[in-house]
This record gives sequence, C-alpha cells and structure tokens, in this order.
Amino acid sequence: MYCSNCSVEIAEGSKFCPKCGTATAAPSVENSKNEKKRHGFTTFWLIAGIIFFSMMFFFSIIMPIFDPGFSRDVIATLLSAVLIVGYVLVLHWRHFGFIIIVIATVIDVIVVIYTDGGLLDVLGPLVLLGLLYCVLLIRKDGKSTWAQLK
Repeated sequence: MYCSNCSVEIAEGSKFCPKCGTATAAPSVENSKNEKKRHGFTTFWLIAGIIFFSMMFFFSIIMPIFDPGFSRDVIATLLSAVLIVGYVLVLHWRHFGFIIIVIATVIDVIVVIYTDGGLLDVLGPLVLLGLLYCVLLIRKDGKSTWAQLK
C-alpha cells in the first residue's frame, strides 16, 4: 500500500503515512458489498434438506441389513444422494446445485408416475422444489440467495 500524498510505501494496517502523516484510506466498502449474505431461514431450510435426504439415504442403506423384508429402492437411494449433493452445492452458493435438485426431482416424479404412485407422491417433491425456490428468493440486505448463486 502506498501513501496517496507522497507515494511512500506504507505497511499494511498503518493508519498514517510514516513520512508525511497523511491518514491512510479507510477499508474498502466495496469488499463488504461483495460479501454474500443469506437469510437465516434460507440457511435453515438448506441444512434441513441435507439432514432429511441424508436420513433417507442412511435408512435406505441400513434398513435392509436389520430387516430382510425391507424393500430397498435403489433409485430412491441414488436420488437421495444426488439431492444431498444438490443442497450442499446451493449451500455453497452454486447455481448448479439447484439444477441438480430440479433434475433429481423430475426423475423422482417420473419414477413415481411409472410405478403408479399416488397423487401426493407426485405432488410432494414438486411442492418441496417450489418451496425451496421461494426460500431462495427471501432477501437479506436487499439481495436474495437466488440472485447471489454463481
């Protein structure tokens, strides 16, 4: 960093120039404007999604060990794993995570329709996807999480 008055090099963190005494510039406000912020409810929703799909994944792997009569649905297990990855990516500000969640949800709905699932089994994942999108639109300091995803 250099003094704006006499161009002498100034050590980082110094408040004044050692040569002429000119005050150094205040920390850049621009950096704080670029900082990403997420509403607490949005963070809660994303973490709850990770926990929920982790439990679905865990039980679809573990239950057949303890209950041989338990039907293991490989597609549901894989979709749970994919949804976990999607939620983690969105939690880390990646737009691609939401795309993964949409694709996994569409595959889930197609599988449910193909296996003659009920109306709630079809609408449930779509409603959750819509709720996730709405939660991502919640604003904090004038910015939504959706607008800040890369």
